[in-house]
Amino acid sequence: MTGAGFNFNDVFYRLEVTMLIFYTAKGLSKTTKMLFLRRMRKNIIIFAAYVKNFIVGFGVINNLCF
Repeated sequence: MTGAGFNFNDVFYRLEVTMLIFYTAKGLSKTTKMLFLRRMRKNIIIFAAYVKNFIVGFGVINNLCF
């Protein structure tokens, strides 16, 4: 169950990174990129906290991700 939860979050994380690359490639204005990054940073911090708890709890994810 926890593994499935992690994969679900991982999908969203990859999606956001892909979106960031896409928007950067399109060359949007700096302000738009700033707003996007600011919104994304909050999600990444939440994701990082989730991953940290997962590592502390199980220690398996080191092999999968990092």
